[in-house]
Amino acid sequence: MSDGAFFNARLDSASQDSRIIPIDYFHARGLPRKDVFDYWHDFASGINDIVVSDEEFRRLHMETMAARIDSLIVSSFAANSHRFVRTRQHVASGFAEYVRLRLYRSGKSKGIYGDKPGELGPGAVHLIDYSRPVYEQIEDLEQIGLYVPHWAIGYDPSVHSQCMSFSLDTPAGRILADTISTLVREAPHLHEDQAPELATGISGLMRGLIHGAKNEPERRAIRVARGHAFRTHIERNLRDPDLSVASLSQVFGAARATIYRDFAEDGGVERYIIGRRLERAYLFLADASQNRGAVQVASNEWGFKSVSHFTRLFRKRYGCRPGDVVGLRANHDEPAAGHLHCGIGCTLSASGTKRSGSLIGSWLSAL
Repeated sequence: MSDGAFFNARLDSASQDSRIIPIDYFHARGLPRKDVFDYWHDFASGINDIVVSDEEFRRLHMETMAARIDSLIVSSFAANSHRFVRTRQHVASGFAEYVRLRLYRSGKSKGIYGDKPGELGPGAVHLIDYSRPVYEQIEDLEQIGLYVPHWAIGYDPSVHSQCMSFSLDTPAGRILADTISTLVREAPHLHEDQAPELATGISGLMRGLIHGAKNEPERRAIRVARGHAFRTHIERNLRDPDLSVASLSQVFGAARATIYRDFAEDGGVERYIIGRRLERAYLFLADASQNRGAVQVASNEWGFKSVSHFTRLFRKRYGCRPGDVVGLRANHDEPAAGHLHCGIGCTLSASGTKRSGSLIGSWLSAL
């Protein structure tokens, strides 16, 4: 593969066999740093923006592959640290009715999924719905993945979570991981006449995994309803310093043993309350427009004893300082059309691209 941004496997292989599925590669080797964003815009415009600090920009490297298998797109991606920003504007661009499965080979992503902070990394296959915004801080990573349209697997954003994980400790996770790995490995050898049957089979597998565990047994209905009531009350009273097992018992007339049992899977009531306060604080900081004073305000707002106490719990939960997530999704919801952002106050125009439109975007619009 020569230096440059694009290498189209379909065109190179056409003389040998015109039935090979469409495959495109993008890499930043040999490119001036200022051109990397232009080429990336050409490859994935409308899907997401990539935001980097000045330091990250100096060492920026990205490499990806995308192969279209009928209604699916299999991909690989490797990059240095950056922020992945998929805003409401991206969602409205028309490339929204799909999910993406990710299998991390190294690195991790810390971000906001469905207004809930989370961390994704090795050890599971992660499903993320792209019909809703996604904001992520990416560490140096290598991952492979699969884009799948909602209709192919019966995914319903009003019912299913934006982020679902299938642990590699489970048969379902291992089967999905093996499937994605095999598709990435075999993509350069697949023919278009094989694609429809393959896509149908993979979509059927995913549909079964997503829907198989959806229904709760009837015998758990009461417990589920009670747990929902507990959590709704907690959500409405997170700022109350007296929120505790005792207050829940008093409000609902429930025995403490019952409350402890209903929160056992969450590690206990106190842990659940602290976790929800941390999540609210995370979102507050992510929306903050400036760092000064934001951590103090978040600590006070969500009922922590002190800033040091808050910082200690935050670092234990998320592996970073509260200040590190300030502004993660602030000022990114309405980026200028056709532009990518490089750090604070640095905007790079997507001029001089080598083809019109977006490669992945055009494929997704046809799924």
